Amino acid sequence: MDALELLNELEGLDDDAIIFVYANDTYYHIAGSVDKIAGVKMRNEITLICGDISPLSIQINHKKMRKWLINEFKPWCESLPSNKVYFIAGNHDELCESDPAFMLNNFPLSKKVTYLWQSGCTYHSIDGNDYKIWGTPYCQIFGNWSFMESDDKLKKLYSEIPRELDILLCHDQPYGYGDILLEEISWNTKEHIGNKELYEAVIRTQPNYMFVGHLHSTDHGCIQIQKTKRYNTSIMSERYEPIYFPQYLEIKKYKE
Repeated sequence: MDALELLNELEGLDDDAIIFVYANDTYYHIAGSVDKIAGVKMRNEITLICGDISPLSIQINHKKMRKWLINEFKPWCESLPSNKVYFIAGNHDELCESDPAFMLNNFPLSKKVTYLWQSGCTYHSIDGNDYKIWGTPYCQIFGNWSFMESDDKLKKLYSEIPRELDILLCHDQPYGYGDILLEEISWNTKEHIGNKELYEAVIRTQPNYMFVGHLHSTDHGCIQIQKTKRYNTSIMSERYEPIYFPQYLEIKKYKE
């Protein structure tokens, strides 16, 4: 489906439909990518961003990152046609790991733009339902990046993910389901490279929807993991080019 077909389909949705827009591995290319979708900003109820928001050129410069987050990222999020924006960190978001107090103070639950760090919340929707959301930035070890932990530590961290979630935001991807790179790149082994501890957590908790990224070029479609619908939300290629569209989705409330 191309961008215009997507827009035409979404225009047919009921006015009270819950439309979630989500993106990941943006490195602040998201604004340009959104502009590619027929040059318009679409109405939506929630925007979800699954990590790696930091521009690569300043990702380890904490002074510049603080300034950028407050002067550029936050105003951009506030300008989106959403009731609420939730985001988590990723392995390129070093400031989020080193200074969580800064992130939580500047992006609290009470404001339109909220940072979730190994935490959850409830979104009160215009459809009358409450949607339970949880966000975790943690990934399996692959190089020396932020939020990467051993399997034992990941098992403990993921044990905090509650059951009966409507939405689980993760930076990493679960093992065995859509975790094979699809782009021809030198480091593509054409094997499953996902996170086994995350897979076990998904099987245990069975959230309705799981939005992931990190592995840029894996399948962006809906992949079913028992009752969980998993989507890769990265907009970046393996070469850090913004080639994938942000995704738009109407979701259903969690049911046993």
